[in-house]
Amino acid sequence: MSKLITLNIYNKNNNNASQNKKTFHETQRKLNLKNWIILCFLISLSLLLLSFIVTLSSNGFKDANLLWRINYKLLFIIPIASFGLGVSSYLIQQMSNNRLGDTSILGIGNVNLIAMMLLILAVDFNSTYAVNNYKNIFPFLFIIVSMITSLLIYLLSYNKRKNISKKFIISGIVLNFTFIGISYAINTFLPSGKAAVVKSFSTGFLDSSEDLTILVAIISFTIAMVWLALVYEKFKIATINNEVARGLGINTNNIYLQILLISGMLTGISYILVGNVVFLGMLAGNIAFNLYKKKYNFSIISSGLSATIILSLAYLVNSNLLSTTINTTSLIPLVGIPYFLYLVFKE
Repeated sequence: MSKLITLNIYNKNNNNASQNKKTFHETQRKLNLKNWIILCFLISLSLLLLSFIVTLSSNGFKDANLLWRINYKLLFIIPIASFGLGVSSYLIQQMSNNRLGDTSILGIGNVNLIAMMLLILAVDFNSTYAVNNYKNIFPFLFIIVSMITSLLIYLLSYNKRKNISKKFIISGIVLNFTFIGISYAINTFLPSGKAAVVKSFSTGFLDSSEDLTILVAIISFTIAMVWLALVYEKFKIATINNEVARGLGINTNNIYLQILLISGMLTGISYILVGNVVFLGMLAGNIAFNLYKKKYNFSIISSGLSATIILSLAYLVNSNLLSTTINTTSLIPLVGIPYFLYLVFKE
């Protein structure tokens, strides 16, 4: 009799376990479906807005061929620049576990501004040869400088026994304030004409870039995305549980160095295309986190898509509805500030 009771209890427990397993898989299926629906919506909205840029944006040009050439370039400039900023900011936020993390906080934007000032100081814009050299150097300079700055941040925060995920933000902030001081000092030596060029980079812009600049951006962006795909799994483990990562033999500091270099590279690409755009990456990274939390595969893609949607909307509103001389990128903080206030009150 006791054996029969024990057998019934065993069967009942097995049935409960099977039911729980079935319920778990069903829940996961529904969550995955929801995640894919959101991602497909973001992709569709991004493509729709980019198509509107070609068909609706006037840019003040009456020449249809010239208008098409400018808008055609924007189809590369906007998604590459914004996607890169969104992804790089999300990676920084996950590394530091700080929702306000951004490459601009690390000083990468300001060091590019210094590089821009030094380059412009050395260029004689009255010389065609000098201007051509400037255009050839321009797309490579900021990507290289951004990656060197990322390496410097890593070296300043390196600790053989501990991971750098907390210290690198502090190192970046210190560098950022240093770069701000240096940029103000150099700016005093710039003639008014050259200072205006620097100002456009410091506030961000959305103009037609040179063909070489766009080509370099496309190639560099592809390299950065492939590089990220190669280190993605190890990065996910390192940020979720550093101790488990070390137990699996993953060199977490090496992974963080690679992610910093990738983030710097993506920021440099964005800088050569649209200048220094504030709030965009930070905003997109937070949107992605709110949508997917720690689902890295969805979050990384959605952070880039969210940034593309925001920048595309800002461009369309500014060029078709406002039709003012206001810089398109200046509209982004108008969206970002209310969103962050909402997050503060929500908490």
